[in-house]
Amino acid sequence: MAFKNIIRGISSLLLSLNFVFADIIITEIADPNDSATSRYVEIHNSGGASVTLTDYYLIRWTNANAAASSSIDLSSYTLASGGFLIFAVNKTTFEANFSVANSATV
Repeated sequence: MAFKNIIRGISSLLLSLNFVFADIIITEIADPNDSATSRYVEIHNSGGASVTLTDYYLIRWTNANAAASSSIDLSSYTLASGGFLIFAVNKTTFEANFSVANSATV
């Protein structure tokens, strides 16, 4: 009887929780021509609603290091449905190499 009550309690808890899964994916990690100043990471929201990127991070591990070498807190960004966000090492080099329009946010 106690086991049934535990299962019933867990089932009630799971049914009352609102699970939200965002459709945020990394679409590209680039290191063009092995150029450190041209590197970038692109993320995409493939979902049907905007996503506030609170508690999202891009974390970089270099080679066999046990600790992360750098991280970017994405909490200040909101990614629109169908939107892309690009993080480039060097904005000027990225714009020159990839002909990004002046109106684009990089």
